[in-house]
Amino acid sequence: MGAVRPNRQSRRVLRAATAALLAISTTIAAGTAAHAEQHKTAASKIVGMAPRSVASHAVTPHRRHDPNTVLSLNVGLVIRHSTELDGVIRAASTPGDPAYGHYLSQAQYRARYSPTDADVGAVRTWLVERGLRITGVSPDRAIVSAEATTAVAERAFAVTVNDYVAGKRTFFANDAAPTVPADSRVRWVTGLDDFAVVRSFAVSPAFRSGGYFPSDFQTGYNTGGATTTQSIGFTLWGAPLVHGDLAQFATATSSTPVVIGQAGANGIDFIPCSGSACVPGGSQSSDTTAWLETALDVESAHGIAAGGHMKYWLAATDGNGNPGFSSLEHAVNAAANDGTVHVVSNSWGVSSDISDPNMDVSLQHAAAVGTTFFFSSGDDPVISYPATSPYVVAVGGTSLNLNSTFHYVAESTWGGSGTGCSAAFARPSWQIGVGSAATCAGRAEPDVAAAADPQTGAYVYVDGAHLQVGGTSLAAPLWAGMTALWNQANVSASKPLVGFAAPVFYALGNNPSAYSQAFHDVATGATGGNAAVAGWDQATGWGSPNLANLITVYQHLTATKTTLVSSKNPTLTGSTVVFTATVSPTPTGGTVTFRQDSKAMSGCSAKPLSSGHATCSATFSRTGTVHVQAAYSGSADYAAGASNIVAERANPSSGYWMASSGGAVFGFGTALWHGNAVTQNVTHFEPTPSRKGYWIVNRAGQVFAFGDAHPFGNASGLAFGETVPSLSATPTGHGYWLFTSKGRALTFGDAHFYKDLAGRALNGPVIGSVATPSGHGYYMVASDGGIFSFGDARFFGSTGNLRLNKPVNGLVPTPTNRGYWMVASDGGIFAFGDAAFRGSMGGRHLNDPVVGMVRYGNGYLMVAADGGIFDFSDKPFLGSLAGRTLVNPIVSVAS
Repeated sequence: MGAVRPNRQSRRVLRAATAALLAISTTIAAGTAAHAEQHKTAASKIVGMAPRSVASHAVTPHRRHDPNTVLSLNVGLVIRHSTELDGVIRAASTPGDPAYGHYLSQAQYRARYSPTDADVGAVRTWLVERGLRITGVSPDRAIVSAEATTAVAERAFAVTVNDYVAGKRTFFANDAAPTVPADSRVRWVTGLDDFAVVRSFAVSPAFRSGGYFPSDFQTGYNTGGATTTQSIGFTLWGAPLVHGDLAQFATATSSTPVVIGQAGANGIDFIPCSGSACVPGGSQSSDTTAWLETALDVESAHGIAAGGHMKYWLAATDGNGNPGFSSLEHAVNAAANDGTVHVVSNSWGVSSDISDPNMDVSLQHAAAVGTTFFFSSGDDPVISYPATSPYVVAVGGTSLNLNSTFHYVAESTWGGSGTGCSAAFARPSWQIGVGSAATCAGRAEPDVAAAADPQTGAYVYVDGAHLQVGGTSLAAPLWAGMTALWNQANVSASKPLVGFAAPVFYALGNNPSAYSQAFHDVATGATGGNAAVAGWDQATGWGSPNLANLITVYQHLTATKTTLVSSKNPTLTGSTVVFTATVSPTPTGGTVTFRQDSKAMSGCSAKPLSSGHATCSATFSRTGTVHVQAAYSGSADYAAGASNIVAERANPSSGYWMASSGGAVFGFGTALWHGNAVTQNVTHFEPTPSRKGYWIVNRAGQVFAFGDAHPFGNASGLAFGETVPSLSATPTGHGYWLFTSKGRALTFGDAHFYKDLAGRALNGPVIGSVATPSGHGYYMVASDGGIFSFGDARFFGSTGNLRLNKPVNGLVPTPTNRGYWMVASDGGIFAFGDAAFRGSMGGRHLNDPVVGMVRYGNGYLMVAADGGIFDFSDKPFLGSLAGRTLVNPIVSVAS
């Protein structure tokens, strides 16, 4: 068979979903008890959980870790509907969005997004069966805590824990990625290593005393001397402060006293956290090594915002005063789960570009319920985590110059302030207006800044003495206190709380009139090679606040919403796409700047509004997916709005692969050959996201990797007659799912489990699968055309209730992920959602059955078992295998 372009109307399009199939899909998503029983042997590795220096063999084992040492472990679970939750956060925190200010309640978060009781129960059972002792479950069910000796933990997670030496430091760590049940919701395990060094960010110069009083900061940052009834939270570690020090501080600075254990106004609760939970009234630590930091936090935040209640969650430490990361996870999680606290100051971090998924889930939770975590950017001119999290506000440091009456004169960058641009986190949608000042396309820090230079530091009283103390550990509680005042002003004005403040800062910063009034633009000095400039910079972010002005501007701004549409999506390379931004309500003046992947698009900066609209024309020369942003820069009395659209570019010169049942691969156009698999009974071919490699899988679930593809594991524990018809890669290419004919989903690498069909009777076997673009869900399709959606995959219809001439053997999503096509072995096409019908082979005689289809340009290709191509696309035909003698039939096609 050669290429043919038959009549595109030769088969009727089926678009109607049936209530019966939708009900089946919903029921399946709930999972079954039989599922856990059937998967006892299926396992998955948590990629990235060994420290980089260990995984890369940069350090070698010094000895085996003591097998009798007890480890405190936090087993983190995947939350539900994570992508949807990011959308909730984005809407609630974006000025101008109709949902702005409408954050979730704690009950709403737990009902919709927390792991279920069944998820927790399955993990608890698995841990107990392997000899671990359960010590607690977090309030949002995101963390299951356990204890075990090193020997027990090694057996449970299939790792070896060694001691390593790096320079003068000895640490312990697992030597490989931990293994967990493939069908569990386990995302991360903390406590198998102590590699990350967590430190506080308080700095005290030698031989100096004095420092600014709280009243000085109130005058300098123009707080108006207000008080608040809003609570403030803190996280750190060690022992609580003593009442005498807090009383002496209040006397010396003429500020309102703080009373330990007092309920309500001006009281503070110190809540101890272990590796299992945070327990109000529990046994307190006696480790006073972090007292200076704790005193700086409390005295600075309460000094600038007296009147509210405070809660301080303190993690446990080891014998050397080092905090356990599992205890810190509990401290952050407890603060995120506390409905009485909406501002949390955190003056600690890890000076490294890392991510802790357990911590990230709690920070995402906090943003969803309208809580701002202020994190110090660090006291070294390097990047720091968790300040790089997209769910926190990163606070940098300045040198503050006040006059003799303590009014503001100027600020410059403090050269010790943390700074950086993350490779671990993508640029969040709200971080707009950073221009070329950001040194990478990822999350850049800091967002804002305040006093931190020890030479212009704060007066602190601790352990019977007064000191002058600085560091970004001063800047963070100052911002926390001022935000508590901001929240109080909003309540008094019958407005919602600020909520997650980071997007608000960028909305104000991108409005020239608002920015000049609300912030002190710090434009001198540098840190870490990053110079302060006008506007946002990677030294001090947007700068420090003029708080009274900030509150006034914020409350009187008319918030705008910017929407963005594309004239073509997807688009061909070389063709022109017009992006149109619409700002509403229509401002009087202002401009829109368009950015591609966070970089200014040529000729599309500061485009003036015309009747609320602005346009940008662009031509893409390379393949792939681009993120286009439109940011409104407001005029007087209008807040900035921002929008983002994903545009997919088509392959310029095109290409596709075919794979035979014997493992032979045939490439056409730009699809390069990287090797054949020496095997039989091949069922599926899957290219890597880069298209520089591919995987081949056979019926037994054996995976063969070529090019830049890596093997992450093979299927195991298959039942009699069960086969593996499909493999779907994660968006990163660092993992994949294997799907079995009985509807089981097996995870490998960074692929996560989102339920499956295990234990359910199917009308036909599962024959294919596809992951969603986010990697947070997937579809399965059965031979009768039944569609089963999991995670963030959306159901648009199926043929499960229809009698088909031939069985379905493939599923292909549309570029927007708002629809899909199915193909049957007779070449019949079934389109659902926004999938456009472009023709089929239904009703025509075929020499060999169709074995698959692939999206191609603005259409699709079908391939038959003899390698013949049926082309229903708008792209040049590149060839087929029709007429050639094949040793084995073609079974899969991909592009």
